Order: sequence, then structure tokens, then C-alpha cells
Amino acid sequence: MKRITSLLLICCLLAAMAGPVSAYDPSGITLLPEDFSHVTYLSCGLYSFRLDGGPDLGVMNVHGDVLLDAQYKWIEQRPTAEGEALVYVAQAVPVTEANESGEIWGVMDAEGQWVLPCRYIHIGRFSEGLAFAELPHPEASNQRLQVFVDMQGNETLCPGYSFTSSRFSEGLAVMGTQVINTKGDVLYSLEQYGF
Repeated sequence: MKRITSLLLICCLLAAMAGPVSAYDPSGITLLPEDFSHVTYLSCGLYSFRLDGGPDLGVMNVHGDVLLDAQYKWIEQRPTAEGEALVYVAQAVPVTEANESGEIWGVMDAEGQWVLPCRYIHIGRFSEGLAFAELPHPEASNQRLQVFVDMQGNETLCPGYSFTSSRFSEGLAVMGTQVINTKGDVLYSLEQYGF
């Protein structure tokens, strides 16, 4: 049994590396067209794919229904601190002084519905319903706005904090040397304790 499982795994890996793939259900109905390639399971019932070996990625569900056309630079699955599966999607944009990566990120849920649109230079991992995120500054192309964003897209501005942040735990997070609450209020400084 172990040998059969290993052989099946090797066949699947070889097929995935070979480029274009297709899949059919037992009655012969096409589930995955032949022009799909590099199909990757995102561990939440969704798959990323490329068309004809191209560079851009899309998202489809387990039935082969395309939820996002292949026009995205990067797609990855990241769970929240509480274990909920989310799909992070990066769209290519022009490189700027504030956005050296040339990416803006958005977030989808496990059903393929947008939670946050692609507009963030960075989105951290959600914890207690909030994630640290950075937006292009609307008035200064070389700066970023730093916010906490919830799953409904509500943003709380947190100016002056560095990118290095912790996740929320019991309603608190460390931003630089400051301990803040979920509203972005500074509760106290760690500098008074020698940090």
C-alpha cells in the first residue's frame, strides 16, 4: 500500500511539473481545461493556476469554476491567528519609491469572495479580527499610510509606527516600542522598561 501511495504521489508531481494539465470527472466531463498549468492547492478548497504556462495567476474552486481570472502576480494562503483560511492576492502595479515591490495586495475568503480589495502595499496576518496594513499615501508618492484593517475593510490610522509590529493578543499589540489597543491608542511605552 505504501508503495502504491508513493507511486501515485510521484505521478502527480511529474504531471504538475509537466505544465498544462486537465482533469475529468468519471462521466468524462471536463473539470479542468487543458490550458491550465501549474495548479496549486491553497489548502482551503481553492486552487491557484496559470494559463498556458504564462506568468499570471488566477483562482478557481474545487469544481474548476474560475473565481479570479489569471491576472495576478502572486497568490498564497495564510491562516488567521485563529485558524481561518484566507487567500492573499497580489496585483502588479508600477514600482514607486514607497512601493518597491510593485505589488498591491488584497484578501479573499475560502469561498472566493473578496474580504479586502487589492489596494494595500502590505497586509499582515489577521489576529483577533485585525491586521496591520500599509497603503500608498494619497498625497506623497514616497510615503505609506499605516493602518489596522478589519475583515470589513474598516481602517484605523496608526501614524508614526514602524512596519515591525506584533499581532494582537488579548486586545494588545506591540508597535515599535509602544503597546497599543485595537483602536490604535498608545497605552504605554516599553522604553520605560528598558526596551
